[in-house]
Amino acid sequence: MQRKRLCILIEGDGDKELFVRILKPILDRKYAVVLWKYAEKKNEEINEYLNNEKYKQNADYIFVTDKDKSPCVSEKKREKQKELNSLDDPSRIMIVIKEIDSWYLAGVKDEKWREYGYEPPVTTDKMDKGDIEKIRRKKSMSRIDFLQEILDNFDNIEIAKQRNISFKYFIDNYCP
Repeated sequence: MQRKRLCILIEGDGDKELFVRILKPILDRKYAVVLWKYAEKKNEEINEYLNNEKYKQNADYIFVTDKDKSPCVSEKKREKQKELNSLDDPSRIMIVIKEIDSWYLAGVKDEKWREYGYEPPVTTDKMDKGDIEKIRRKKSMSRIDFLQEILDNFDNIEIAKQRNISFKYFIDNYCP
């Protein structure tokens, strides 16, 4: 039987690396996954692409976006639905708390945290690009190389779920 198509709309390259290395292999068990970057696209292009996927390709979708400074998840979903009329199902909008960088950090092995000069965090929910930059500067690595190192040392899904509430939500609700 052919797997159903799942289109995951992601913001940019940082999201893509995490999805390709960590999440897509899990999702591929059930779906034929397509990742599509929307960060530099106009709203009309995003709507057109998503409507094509939903209606012509008969695909499920997940629209992934950072919570950033929005007061709450519900408000961020409403904002996105106002911007993009193709987001017709709020359950298909995944809000990352606070930024995708927090998901990267959620899975880092305890030993690696200590190597970076930190105790492993209980939660990464409030971490963002600035936290990654602090650690990266200590290592004197490029951002891309540092993110690759983090993914190479992504311990396991269960620890990442314990450390980040939105990562847990994504795994529990979208992954088979």
